[in-house]
Amino acid sequence: MTINREESRASLEASEASRLQARAAGKAASIYGYPLVETIRRCRLETEPAHHRTDAAIPLIDEPSSVHFHGDVDPVDGPTLAWVYLGDGPRKLGAGGVGIDAGLLSLHDAWAQCFGRVPVEGLGTGVWIVGPRADVPLAARGCTVYRSTSSFCRIAVQPVDGLSGGRPPWELARCLRITGLPDTLNRRRPAAVELWEGDESDAFTDVLERGESPSSVAPRFYANLCRALAHSPPRHLELQLVNELREFGLSPNGALNWTALPRAVRQGLELGFADAAHAVSACANLLRCGKLGAAWMDQHARSLLYRAAALRAGPFRSKGCAACEGGVTFS
Repeated sequence: MTINREESRASLEASEASRLQARAAGKAASIYGYPLVETIRRCRLETEPAHHRTDAAIPLIDEPSSVHFHGDVDPVDGPTLAWVYLGDGPRKLGAGGVGIDAGLLSLHDAWAQCFGRVPVEGLGTGVWIVGPRADVPLAARGCTVYRSTSSFCRIAVQPVDGLSGGRPPWELARCLRITGLPDTLNRRRPAAVELWEGDESDAFTDVLERGESPSSVAPRFYANLCRALAHSPPRHLELQLVNELREFGLSPNGALNWTALPRAVRQGLELGFADAAHAVSACANLLRCGKLGAAWMDQHARSLLYRAAALRAGPFRSKGCAACEGGVTFS
């Protein structure tokens, strides 16, 4: 009997240790992956056929569109002009149609980070975008080349006063031309977009504002994250984090077998997801209200938490400042 009790105690202690480790890993994974999952979600929302107006026969991907200038979404980094998939090959941006000689386009990777700004007048000579592992094509010689850290990216119209050339910015959709190497312009969406799990809402919002249980939201979030990571190889400084997440079933191989994970690990990952939702949202609310000074932002500008909070604080998120109203502070 004593042996059985000791074995039971040892088993409980092992389970609790696994739960605590998984909770820490889940929090790190959720903070790290939130911008990536949100970009996948946004791409899906903005490339759904039902989202397009009936008078705009617009292909889903690799084609400029003016439809996003007419909705309620008005992000700080500018409305979406096009989504580009680089998994089939590099893409060339050029000018055609109406003449617009002023304006600025911004290029955003799957992490919602801007990796290039393209003056519209520079489109005349051609601008190429290549994926993270792709070779620069010979056809790009003499052209400006931008390398995306992910296999798809978003092209936005950068809101800059005085650079519209006297024309409304959505006319850039009639000016921009997106082409590629022969037989590569398939106009297909990334697999993580096509295979999205769950409804098309913000996972953190589902838990914090809609009252959904982390046990129902977290598995979908992690499944979408694993698929999304396949499109965006980790940077050098992120390799250790990604390798540690593999130990808890969160691998960037495009698949997550949630039910095969030990129960204690699943519980820890769910708790970690909830921890991340609270931490990111608290920081985002403080950013919205200007409670974080310039010195703090300069110090943490490159941190994963700041990257996630800055995205959540943007107009593309739901508004509100409940954290500040409730006296929450962030350290």
